[in-house]
Amino acid sequence: MEQKQQHNRQDSQKDLLGSPSSVLPKTDTRISIEFEKGELGGVCTMKVMLDDLLICKFDHHNPDGLAACVRRAADAVELSEWAEKVLRDDAKGG
Repeated sequence: MEQKQQHNRQDSQKDLLGSPSSVLPKTDTRISIEFEKGELGGVCTMKVMLDDLLICKFDHHNPDGLAACVRRAADAVELSEWAEKVLRDDAKGG
């Protein structure tokens, strides 16, 4: 339980996200999943943004709902070139 509370503190953001400070600022970062194109009632392309930085894009079928969209976004981020760079930088020590 104590560990969980530690990860929710803002000053532990680097540990929580596993990213070097050169990739993510330490304060006021906005992560968003945004509609890019397609049919609002059907299949569409969504994009994951970190402030103004495009992290990745993925396809989503809107009738599947929000939870499915967030899961697909998470999967797309993990498979993205951005995540690969973050993991490579972390392996080098940041």
